[in-house]
Amino acid sequence: MLIAEGVAGPEKGGGAGAAANASAAAGAGDSAIEHSDYRAKLSQIRQIYHQELEKYEQACNEFTTHVMNLLREQSRTRPITPKEIERMVQIIHKKFSSIQMQLKQSTCEAVMILRSRFLDARKRRRNFSKQATELLNDYFYSHLSNPYPSEEAKEELARACDI
Repeated sequence: MLIAEGVAGPEKGGGAGAAANASAAAGAGDSAIEHSDYRAKLSQIRQIYHQELEKYEQACNEFTTHVMNLLREQSRTRPITPKEIERMVQIIHKKFSSIQMQLKQSTCEAVMILRSRFLDARKRRRNFSKQATELLNDYFYSHLSNPYPSEEAKEELARACDI
């Protein structure tokens, strides 16, 4: 999903081409305002994702360097095999990759929520105007004990609602 929306991609930078394709395919019939809002929010999600990803990569490299330095210092007092060092580095990378997976999952959730708000939203069909619906709902809720209007009340509601 992140690749399809142009948030993550094979190339560094998140797939700007994929983002353009996704946004072009996303809203052929959508209004321009909603479509530009969607693209702006998607761009914001993409930017946050890449900033966080960069932070995690930098932290992983720094932590790996720190552990390697500690292991070198310890090697002066006790023998440390290269296999042991490699195992520690693998453990570090495994932990950081699980953190990156969580980042991808939360970003995917954000994109799915965004899609549901903008692209998957259907316009509600209205049989009456908004004012007429409000008047009818007001009548209904004020007469819950007997919500069925009399003939006179129906005519009065019809006149008030322009029905």
